[in-house]
Amino acid sequence: MDYPILKHLDVLIGLAVVMLLSSTVVAAATQFALNVFSVRARFLQTAMEELLRQVAPGLSPEEAREIGGELFRNRLLAPRRWFFSSRAEAVTREELVLCLLDMAAGRSGLAGKPEVAQKLRAAMGEGGIGSPAAVARQVYQLMLRYEREAPQAAAQVWRSSAVMDGAASDFTASLFAWYDNTTARAREQFSMGAKVVASVAALVFSLVVQLDSVDLLRRLSQDEKLRAALVARADTAKAMYERKELDGAAAEAKMDAAVAELRDPKVAVIPDHFLWEGVAQVVVLRKQLTAGAYQLEVGKASFAVPLAGDGEGFADAVRSSGAPVAVYQDKDGVRLVAGSAGVERLRLAREGAAVGRAERGIDWAGFGGRWPGVLLSWILLSLGAPFWYDVLKKALALRSLLVNRTEEETAQRQADQRGAGGSGGLLLRPGFDSTVQGTPDAVTLAKPTSLYLGAPERGAGVARVMPAGCVINVVGWVRGESVATAAGANIDKWYKTMEGEYFWAGDAEPPVV
Repeated sequence: MDYPILKHLDVLIGLAVVMLLSSTVVAAATQFALNVFSVRARFLQTAMEELLRQVAPGLSPEEAREIGGELFRNRLLAPRRWFFSSRAEAVTREELVLCLLDMAAGRSGLAGKPEVAQKLRAAMGEGGIGSPAAVARQVYQLMLRYEREAPQAAAQVWRSSAVMDGAASDFTASLFAWYDNTTARAREQFSMGAKVVASVAALVFSLVVQLDSVDLLRRLSQDEKLRAALVARADTAKAMYERKELDGAAAEAKMDAAVAELRDPKVAVIPDHFLWEGVAQVVVLRKQLTAGAYQLEVGKASFAVPLAGDGEGFADAVRSSGAPVAVYQDKDGVRLVAGSAGVERLRLAREGAAVGRAERGIDWAGFGGRWPGVLLSWILLSLGAPFWYDVLKKALALRSLLVNRTEEETAQRQADQRGAGGSGGLLLRPGFDSTVQGTPDAVTLAKPTSLYLGAPERGAGVARVMPAGCVINVVGWVRGESVATAAGANIDKWYKTMEGEYFWAGDAEPPVV
């Protein structure tokens, strides 16, 4: 079994979780924008106006637009939404014929525009409908008759039959013949338009929340704690995507929840502020920096920044202080930027006197370093929420399969070792105790460390070697082989990982004693 594949799979799952949460925001924003601006209705209206001019060549483009506008504002066709104006987003060919008959008869829509109604009547007359009012009345009567005769039939059946029988004409035949192709082209045009809107929304989202996919992939490859936290959020991301409330307050709540997940301090995938929100900063020129003890005040916290030489080493001194600030250098000096918009005060001082210029503004320096990752995020988000949802489901299924197989192989190795040793197994081996103690935690490795399979001893098979500084999630520790430290102390405690591997506690920082 190639156990490192679990790490790579978790990296993919972590990326998919972030992209799915982000795509959920993009999808909700896209749908909201499409609804607000009635994009679907506008494409369909344009298509119906072109169809009307096809079946009624006598209508001018302006007259076709007047008729199309009244048709798609018809309250019987348009959905009712409280937060923006409504337009019909679908119209069947039977509804189209009935609405045109009513408008030509002057009963609805064009009642205030008699000249347009007259042109429509003339166009329909040329197509074989001499009296739109009489034809409409006949169609309505046939609908009642067919419903009475065949109440068990679908409504669409007797409605369609009534229109074809009662409004039979060249006008109706031509309209029916072109309707399907016209609406199909309208759907294609809307689909392309929706993709463009979604791509723009993805770019805007990546910019304003500063989603850096390059940095995310780097962190996922190095930080096991982050990988575990994002894997744990997989079900939340899937459930959020599966909720289809994309209008009004529901859409806003859904977007806020997804952004909150990405800003959670446990993962901190994106900054806690939007691009346009100002953060506290301090700009220090190198000529202002000399050897000495500096204090960096970040909000109410204070951090010591000792500088041994000139200003060249100041950036490294700030990073070593542990202060939650970003450090950017240029040829003239150093810019310190607070990591959170909630930090009201950022001040650098020496012997009580302020050093540098304190200000508050947009973190352009940080964005300058993040823009390649932002562009990558735009490309990844443009793949769409359904794509990332499918990737996440398949990756989780594969991970479950690999973890189960890992556990089975580990159990088999332990059984083989018990049979080979004849001692009854790990519990009976002198000084060994397989009982897991302690609580789940994240442990940092102080040096390159081997992870062993089957038993907490250096004679077991090496599953993988992890680099120094790596953070590993553990379920607890067990007692195993006693190993001497460099100082001469003996440690017999071994950490057990989530994958059932063991590593000596003396390699941890700080070690278990």
